[in-house]
Amino acid sequence: MKQIIENILNSWASNEEVMLITIIDRAGSTPRGIGASMLVSKNGLITGTVGGGSVEKDAIDLGIEALSSRKSFTKHFELNLKDTTLNMVCGGNLYLHFLYMDKSLFEGAVRTIDSKICCEETGYIVLDTVNNSLSYSESVVVSDGVVSIPVPVPDRVFIFGGGHVSQALVSVLSTVGFSCTVVENRKEFTDKAYFPQARDVIYSKYEDVENLIDFRSQDYIVIMTHGHSHDYVVLEKMLRKDQAYIGVMGSRKKREFINEKLRLAGTTEEKINSVHAPIGINIGSITPEEVAISIAAEMIKVRAQSRGERAEKKCPANL
Repeated sequence: MKQIIENILNSWASNEEVMLITIIDRAGSTPRGIGASMLVSKNGLITGTVGGGSVEKDAIDLGIEALSSRKSFTKHFELNLKDTTLNMVCGGNLYLHFLYMDKSLFEGAVRTIDSKICCEETGYIVLDTVNNSLSYSESVVVSDGVVSIPVPVPDRVFIFGGGHVSQALVSVLSTVGFSCTVVENRKEFTDKAYFPQARDVIYSKYEDVENLIDFRSQDYIVIMTHGHSHDYVVLEKMLRKDQAYIGVMGSRKKREFINEKLRLAGTTEEKINSVHAPIGINIGSITPEEVAISIAAEMIKVRAQSRGERAEKKCPANL
């Protein structure tokens, strides 16, 4: 949705008319859920997806056609079980809403949403399919014909350590909805050039991080410093708090060494067992980039589970 909002503004700046197409209801097995959207211009798809295959192609064609009349409407689509273009076996129903993005009506709302995304402030994009309108709300709106889509605020990740894997991890996580802050106690590893996609890079002693950062219970913590003792210092401090995810890079032997120190410091077994260590999903990774992908995959899985989503769907799509 972030890319869609940006492209709406870019299209308006170029005097290009666009249609926002959103899944507002579904039944059965479908590749995307309610709120999934795509943006279409007279030249075709700009960005986003409602699931791919023939349904998406038909929706794009219908969106292009509707731009000439500047009309908004809802359309029902049935997914064919034998539709091989979807590269899956699906059978279900999709209800798509086509909203003509009238700049004179929706510019204020779109710019507000864009500002909320940039400032990483939560809220909801409210699509009213009865009145064919788009607005912003700080809280979810529950009403007939209204779909409230969470503003795509990235999840915060704090990565302790600025080495090669950290650099690769920031690059990967920034593309899948995470906002990364790197914390490093070696000045030479805090050059922002190493982390162009990072939200921030902090130079600090690891013992002082609690005074510099306002940690939240929904934050993700990744620990990959340049020494066992540093890992322990950060981990012991972070386990005093609640977080969505906490992982430490290293071998099982390292994990056992740190765990024993944690027990001696009074850390409970429940807290110790909450740590993902060794970090990441075992995919046989070797290079920093491969290790980063394995860690990102584990974090995505944890995030999906926390949202009540299934990491694996009966109807996977190549999205």
